[in-house]
Amino acid sequence: MESEGRRAMALHTTRRGLLALGAVLGLGALGGREARPDAPPGLLKALPPDHTLAERLNPILKGRTPRRERVALELPEIAEDGSVVPIHIRVDSPMTSQDYVRHIYLLVDGNPDPLIFEGILSPQLGRAEWWTKVRMAKSGNVRAIAETSKGELLSDERQIKVTLSGCG
Repeated sequence: MESEGRRAMALHTTRRGLLALGAVLGLGALGGREARPDAPPGLLKALPPDHTLAERLNPILKGRTPRRERVALELPEIAEDGSVVPIHIRVDSPMTSQDYVRHIYLLVDGNPDPLIFEGILSPQLGRAEWWTKVRMAKSGNVRAIAETSKGELLSDERQIKVTLSGCG
Protein backbone atom coordinates (compact mmCIF):
# COMPACT_ATOMS: atom_id res chain seq x y z
CA MET A 1 0.00 0.00 0.00
CA GLU A 2 2.85 2.32 0.82
CA SER A 3 4.41 1.63 -2.59
CA GLU A 4 1.11 2.54 -4.32
CA GLY A 5 1.10 5.88 -2.51
CA ARG A 6 4.68 6.54 -3.59
CA ARG A 7 3.90 5.52 -7.17
CA ALA A 8 0.85 7.79 -7.24
CA MET A 9 2.94 10.63 -5.82
CA ALA A 10 5.67 10.02 -8.41
CA LEU A 11 3.08 10.07 -11.20
CA HIS A 12 1.59 13.28 -9.80
CA THR A 13 5.02 14.90 -9.54
CA THR A 14 5.88 13.78 -13.05
CA ARG A 15 2.63 15.23 -14.36
CA ARG A 16 3.39 18.56 -12.66
CA GLY A 17 6.91 18.47 -14.05
CA LEU A 18 5.56 17.91 -17.56
CA LEU A 19 3.13 20.82 -17.16
CA ALA A 20 5.93 23.10 -15.97
CA LEU A 21 8.14 21.99 -18.86
CA GLY A 22 5.29 22.66 -21.29
CA ALA A 23 4.86 26.15 -19.86
CA VAL A 24 8.57 26.90 -20.25
CA LEU A 25 8.63 25.57 -23.82
CA GLY A 26 5.49 27.54 -24.64
CA LEU A 27 7.16 30.73 -23.41
CA GLY A 28 10.10 30.05 -25.73
CA ALA A 29 7.66 30.09 -28.64
CA LEU A 30 6.55 33.64 -27.75
CA GLY A 31 9.50 35.15 -29.56
CA GLY A 32 11.90 35.74 -26.70
CA ARG A 33 9.58 37.47 -24.24
CA GLU A 34 10.44 36.75 -20.65
CA ALA A 35 8.06 35.34 -18.07
CA ARG A 36 7.17 37.44 -15.06
CA PRO A 37 9.44 36.22 -12.25
CA ASP A 38 6.77 36.87 -9.60
CA ALA A 39 3.99 34.99 -11.44
CA PRO A 40 2.61 31.94 -9.64
CA PRO A 41 3.52 28.57 -11.19
CA GLY A 42 1.16 27.68 -14.02
CA LEU A 43 0.13 31.28 -14.52
CA LEU A 44 3.21 32.54 -16.33
CA LYS A 45 2.54 35.60 -18.47
CA ALA A 46 4.63 37.52 -20.97
CA LEU A 47 5.89 40.92 -19.93
CA PRO A 48 4.42 43.92 -21.74
CA PRO A 49 6.69 45.57 -24.30
CA ASP A 50 8.90 48.50 -23.32
CA HIS A 51 7.76 52.02 -24.23
CA THR A 52 9.68 55.25 -24.59
CA LEU A 53 8.73 58.33 -22.60
CA ALA A 54 7.64 60.07 -25.81
CA GLU A 55 5.37 57.14 -26.74
CA ARG A 56 3.61 57.48 -23.40
CA LEU A 57 3.53 61.30 -23.24
CA ASN A 58 2.26 62.02 -26.78
CA PRO A 59 -1.25 60.53 -26.31
CA ILE A 60 -1.59 62.36 -22.98
CA LEU A 61 -0.30 65.75 -24.11
CA LYS A 62 -1.85 65.75 -27.62
CA GLY A 63 0.35 68.73 -28.52
CA ARG A 64 -0.54 70.65 -25.35
CA THR A 65 1.97 71.91 -22.79
CA PRO A 66 1.09 71.30 -19.14
CA ARG A 67 1.26 74.24 -16.74
CA ARG A 68 3.35 73.57 -13.64
CA GLU A 69 0.71 74.56 -11.14
CA ARG A 70 -1.97 73.15 -8.81
CA VAL A 71 -0.36 69.68 -8.75
CA ALA A 72 1.70 68.65 -5.72
CA LEU A 73 3.92 65.61 -6.09
CA GLU A 74 5.47 64.40 -2.83
CA LEU A 75 8.17 61.73 -2.75
CA PRO A 76 11.50 61.21 -1.02
CA GLU A 77 14.64 62.80 -2.49
CA ILE A 78 16.45 59.47 -2.13
CA ALA A 79 14.89 56.02 -2.38
CA GLU A 80 17.13 53.36 -0.87
CA ASP A 81 14.95 50.61 -2.38
CA GLY A 82 13.51 51.31 -5.82
CA SER A 83 10.92 48.56 -5.43
CA VAL A 84 8.85 50.51 -2.88
CA VAL A 85 8.95 54.26 -3.50
CA PRO A 86 6.07 56.07 -1.73
CA ILE A 87 4.38 58.78 -3.78
CA HIS A 88 1.59 61.21 -2.94
CA ILE A 89 -0.17 63.17 -5.70
CA ARG A 90 -2.56 66.00 -4.89
CA VAL A 91 -4.32 68.33 -7.31
CA ASP A 92 -5.91 71.59 -6.16
CA SER A 93 -9.36 71.40 -7.75
CA PRO A 94 -12.88 72.33 -6.64
CA MET A 95 -14.08 68.88 -7.87
CA THR A 96 -17.50 70.22 -8.88
CA SER A 97 -19.52 68.92 -11.83
CA GLN A 98 -18.30 71.94 -13.86
CA ASP A 99 -14.63 71.88 -12.83
CA TYR A 100 -12.90 68.68 -11.78
CA VAL A 101 -9.84 66.56 -12.43
CA ARG A 102 -10.69 63.94 -15.05
CA HIS A 103 -7.37 62.04 -15.24
CA ILE A 104 -4.17 61.77 -13.25
CA TYR A 105 -1.09 60.23 -14.89
CA LEU A 106 2.11 59.23 -13.12
CA LEU A 107 5.25 58.69 -15.22
CA VAL A 108 8.75 57.60 -14.21
CA ASP A 109 11.26 58.58 -16.90
CA GLY A 110 13.81 55.79 -16.38
CA ASN A 111 11.44 52.81 -16.20
CA PRO A 112 11.06 50.31 -19.08
CA ASP A 113 7.44 51.50 -19.32
CA PRO A 114 7.35 55.08 -17.99
CA LEU A 115 3.54 55.16 -17.47
CA ILE A 116 3.14 53.83 -13.93
CA PHE A 117 -0.41 54.90 -13.17
CA GLU A 118 -3.47 56.35 -14.87
CA GLY A 119 -6.37 57.33 -12.66
CA ILE A 120 -9.83 58.27 -13.89
CA LEU A 121 -11.61 60.58 -11.47
CA SER A 122 -15.08 62.03 -11.10
CA PRO A 123 -16.44 65.01 -9.13
CA GLN A 124 -18.13 62.58 -6.71
CA LEU A 125 -14.72 61.76 -5.23
CA GLY A 126 -14.60 65.18 -3.58
CA ARG A 127 -10.84 65.56 -3.96
CA ALA A 128 -8.13 64.68 -6.44
CA GLU A 129 -5.55 62.91 -4.36
CA TRP A 130 -3.70 59.60 -4.58
CA TRP A 131 -1.17 57.70 -2.46
CA THR A 132 0.74 54.80 -3.93
CA LYS A 133 4.06 52.96 -3.95
CA VAL A 134 5.85 52.43 -7.24
CA ARG A 135 8.88 50.60 -8.60
CA MET A 136 11.70 52.60 -10.09
CA ALA A 137 14.48 51.18 -12.26
CA LYS A 138 16.92 54.04 -11.70
CA SER A 139 17.31 57.65 -10.62
CA GLY A 140 15.42 60.23 -12.63
CA ASN A 141 12.33 62.35 -12.96
CA VAL A 142 8.88 61.46 -11.70
CA ARG A 143 6.03 63.36 -13.37
CA ALA A 144 2.42 63.81 -12.36
CA ILE A 145 0.08 65.19 -15.02
CA ALA A 146 -3.55 66.05 -14.32
CA GLU A 147 -6.14 66.71 -17.00
CA THR A 148 -9.17 68.75 -15.97
CA SER A 149 -12.72 68.55 -17.27
CA LYS A 150 -11.98 71.82 -19.13
CA GLY A 151 -9.10 70.20 -21.04
CA GLU A 152 -6.32 71.92 -19.09
CA LEU A 153 -3.12 70.03 -18.34
CA LEU A 154 -1.47 70.68 -14.98
CA SER A 155 1.74 69.07 -13.79
CA ASP A 156 4.49 68.71 -11.27
CA GLU A 157 7.86 67.03 -11.60
CA ARG A 158 10.42 65.88 -9.06
CA GLN A 159 13.80 64.25 -9.33
CA ILE A 160 14.63 61.26 -7.18
CA LYS A 161 17.82 59.28 -6.60
CA VAL A 162 17.38 55.51 -6.45
CA THR A 163 20.09 53.55 -4.63
CA LEU A 164 18.90 50.01 -5.48
CA SER A 165 16.87 49.31 -8.64
CA GLY A 166 13.35 48.02 -8.11
CA CYS A 167 12.94 46.72 -11.66
CA GLY A 168 14.50 43.72 -13.29
